[in-house]
Amino acid sequence: TQSTGDPLKFSMDNTTLELSNIRNALIRQEETIIFAFIERAQFFLNPAVYKRGEGGLTTNAGNSNPEKYCFLEYFLLETEKVHALMRRYTSPDEHAFFPNKLPEPILTSLNYPMVIQPNTININPKIYDVYINNILPKICQQGDDKQYGSTANCDILALQAISKRVHYGKFVAESKFQENPRLYTELILNNDVEGIIKALTNEQIEKKVLSRVHAKASTYGYEIQDESKARPYKLHPDQIVSIYSDFLIPLNKEVQVSYLLNRGRIMSGKALASYLGPEGTHSHTAAIKFFENCNNFPPIAEDTSRYYPCSTISEIFNAVLSNKTTYGVVPIQNTLSGIIRESHDLLFETEVKVIGEISVTTRNYLLVKPGSKIENIQRIYSHPHILAQCKPVLDKDFKNASLLKVESSCVGAKLTQEDPSAAVLASKNAAKIYGLEILRENLHDSRVENISRFLILGKENITTPTGDDKTLLVFGVKDRVGALMSALSAFSLYGINLLQIESHKKCGSSSTSKVSEFKFLVELKGHVKDQEVIKSLEKLKEETSFVTVVGSFQNTSD
Repeated sequence: TQSTGDPLKFSMDNTTLELSNIRNALIRQEETIIFAFIERAQFFLNPAVYKRGEGGLTTNAGNSNPEKYCFLEYFLLETEKVHALMRRYTSPDEHAFFPNKLPEPILTSLNYPMVIQPNTININPKIYDVYINNILPKICQQGDDKQYGSTANCDILALQAISKRVHYGKFVAESKFQENPRLYTELILNNDVEGIIKALTNEQIEKKVLSRVHAKASTYGYEIQDESKARPYKLHPDQIVSIYSDFLIPLNKEVQVSYLLNRGRIMSGKALASYLGPEGTHSHTAAIKFFENCNNFPPIAEDTSRYYPCSTISEIFNAVLSNKTTYGVVPIQNTLSGIIRESHDLLFETEVKVIGEISVTTRNYLLVKPGSKIENIQRIYSHPHILAQCKPVLDKDFKNASLLKVESSCVGAKLTQEDPSAAVLASKNAAKIYGLEILRENLHDSRVENISRFLILGKENITTPTGDDKTLLVFGVKDRVGALMSALSAFSLYGINLLQIESHKKCGSSSTSKVSEFKFLVELKGHVKDQEVIKSLEKLKEETSFVTVVGSFQNTSD
């Protein structure tokens, strides 16, 4: 068992949801929050730290914009950028305040057990608002003492601690659901919010929490002085108790209710799928097409909120691995631009599984602000892969225009909305969503049909053989003559048709080290449960250092 104060250990998925484990984690977080409040209370309110624009502080750093970020927001964002590199926000119990503005982790993504159901609940905007407008006035003296750096530093520590405490409501809710699934299922399916709140509320436990918080605040909050003198509090315990009672417990309960209602959608067969967003991209179209026409998987709800847009392909992989979404949809190949290298590499580097595929004929349209003329176009935005697909036409017909790479075609669409000298290469759907005019159609090499292939990601390969399947697998061979030929002979021996093979180097401990092992991604005809495939994989294991089946799925792209 875990000792008091230990964080939840997600590898121990059989005990993680025991309420005793959760309460131990919450008790530790109480202390963090109390100390954070006491530290913050030693400085004045310092309102300039929270104002944008006039009356606020400028950072004079990088490209920061005082109209966009206040002093606290800027340094909170910069702090989260560093923490994101260490994959902090891929953990199920961590939630960023700026989730869409963070870099990719430099560490490989972890495959977390599915302790709680997939969800994207994040109420940090509300937590920030409550902290600034309700909590700080309770604990800080009015005024300005110019201690802006220390103020922001204390705020960041407090906000991160509060966020973690509040979002632990997901684990509490799942634990309570598993203790009484019949009661909660009925309440959830009836959308009975009041009933859910009543079932979640244990007044005796809440009284114990407030009593414990008061005792800790009383102990930690004294100034250490001569025992013969009265000892003033740094921050009165009653103030901290009222913050818990008025804000933290209700916010935690809000997360619990949201989580359970989200669980209801999953129980109704409405899963959540991540895709390369924003809304209107080819990836979004592929996601809708797959789940609307596939009977082998739980359906996605019709409303767009059930499709979760991600900024990068890596974020989609992380969303699946950290259980934010049940499925992910990633581009893997295009007939014009070839292999999508990032998706390819992440299939090697992560433990995600492939459970399906979908091919979409993509047509790229040149979109402009209504009324713009083709001769006035100076800039053309789009995703790098789309620019590559259309490059022959662009080089011929738009020689003087700058080709500008953006995260997605829809980001380019937003930039084009207000710029009559700009255009974007995007889908026809994007023209409707962003109110743009179609100036040209099918801007790619007309000799080759523009088809994009997407893979459907999941945590487990749950498919059954259909008689027309494909299998993706990864294997490794040592750097020696004939190693790959020996490995591939396992497939020809049993009549297995290989559809594709791609290599991936694995180096030693330094960038100058000699390659010690080569990895290969192979796509073959057949299902991992087919007898001939089973025999070929057994033979393959004899000729390789490892074999990992990435997934088997129905062939839909021939």
